[in-house]
Amino acid sequence: MPVNIKKLIPWWVCLLISGSLMGQEGKNAEDKNAVVSPVPADTSSLQLVIALTDGSRVIGTPAIDTLKLGTGYANLNIKLEKIRTIEFAGANHMAQVSLQNGDMLKGQLAATEFAVKTDSGQVVTPLAKVSKILVRAGSVGGDYVNSLGMEFITVPGMKVLFGIWDTRVEDYRAYATANPGVAASWKNPGFKQGEDHPVVNVNWGDAKAFCAWLTQKERKEGEIGQGQEYRLPTEKEWSVAVGEGKYPWGDEWPPQKGAGNYDPSFKVDDYDHTSPVGSFKANEYGLYDMGGNVWQWCEDWYDTTQKFRVVRGASWFNRTPELLLSSFRFGGNPGIRDVSFGFRRVLAPVSSSH
Repeated sequence: MPVNIKKLIPWWVCLLISGSLMGQEGKNAEDKNAVVSPVPADTSSLQLVIALTDGSRVIGTPAIDTLKLGTGYANLNIKLEKIRTIEFAGANHMAQVSLQNGDMLKGQLAATEFAVKTDSGQVVTPLAKVSKILVRAGSVGGDYVNSLGMEFITVPGMKVLFGIWDTRVEDYRAYATANPGVAASWKNPGFKQGEDHPVVNVNWGDAKAFCAWLTQKERKEGEIGQGQEYRLPTEKEWSVAVGEGKYPWGDEWPPQKGAGNYDPSFKVDDYDHTSPVGSFKANEYGLYDMGGNVWQWCEDWYDTTQKFRVVRGASWFNRTPELLLSSFRFGGNPGIRDVSFGFRRVLAPVSSSH
């Protein structure tokens, strides 16, 4: 979806984001190709996960603390700590920068390479070989980015690592491509979705099959151990991860602008259907979309009849106060494929399942 930068980021917000606006493109021509600068002290708490176009990754500490981005209306200096992801596309390798506050910027990076310090030394990667860069806090114990670029973090009191967002279209596409015969309903929800939107039209069995495939794939590749597995969160785990607020966004009603992706009548977001994962502010644990966007399948049976599975979190067309409560739960037919149903994964010790 085209991004109207002027609408999203007025000049005074840009000042807050960057600390300063560059009056001109740079002091000299060398700025265009600047890559490595002395590592500032505060970058040691950040870690970059650089996904390459050949499917490999480079993980390390950034050699810079500020990103120079030229947009159609100004040249910006953006602190890395304010960035969530940087994605590249197009013949000129334009960058789309997703900020931690949910805003988006689009433009051209001044640098043509990116340098990180890894365990084996400094690695300099040409941007032409990069598809995406994740910026995360390197000091958080247990953080993990898997082979599909899914990010997992620790939640206090849990033995599992929680996926920070719902399973995306691009993730499910990788699964469906590797497994011919997977039901194709996810491809046609009846509205347009980008690769970074949550996959929908998947039932409980589809979600479980995805987790089983990813587990076997990453065990074989040596990404995870034989004692680890991907699975759906249990209801107890989900209940902790949603946070302590009455609603996923807090205790107030109605939800305020930016609270999440809910029914359009609320006017709290700009999406008629699903939205890119992570488009809104993360909760207290760093998890996105624990409310809204899509309902999330859980491992558990809903009740003793063992006919329904627990579903949590509400979706993009829900507006009833009861449905939006953090505590709300209902039983979904495990065979149903619905345009408001998706799923999140956890990475868990095998012994912690059920």
